[in-house]
Amino acid sequence: MGGYCTGYKMAADQLIDDAIANKQIQQLDLTVFPAIFLYRQFIELFLKQCILEFSQEEVDFKKLNHNLIAIWERFVKLMPPESKDDKKTFEAARKYIQEFNREDPNSFSFRYPINKSKEVIFDKERRINIKHFKDRMAELEEFLDFQYYQMSELEQNSDFF
Repeated sequence: MGGYCTGYKMAADQLIDDAIANKQIQQLDLTVFPAIFLYRQFIELFLKQCILEFSQEEVDFKKLNHNLIAIWERFVKLMPPESKDDKKTFEAARKYIQEFNREDPNSFSFRYPINKSKEVIFDKERRINIKHFKDRMAELEEFLDFQYYQMSELEQNSDFF
């Protein structure tokens, strides 16, 4: 896919790998939010890039904003029908998107400690298994890459006739 998408994903992976290798809890605590933000950015840009590249309709990204659910729904419309045959994988990807959107509906929660009303976003301690999180993002990346490949093939084959 594009350099921006890949760069965000690679940077998130590297932050997590470095934090795990360092084996210091403080580094894990300091890097978890930037890493999650980078993963979210990767997902949003990947989906938007596919929409831009493969949609036959005019796309108004201001209307999509940062809402991952709206962007996902637009993306799903572009997927070849057989891409949804593996229901388990499709549902897992959809669930990851929904969870991201629930925790960070406006791409704000993992960038800033407070919202626009100056309220603390995450006011309670949370435990995040970042290795597990990284593994789930790898699964999502694999799913999205496959969808991109399918869409590219479909577009090339339709241009052939």
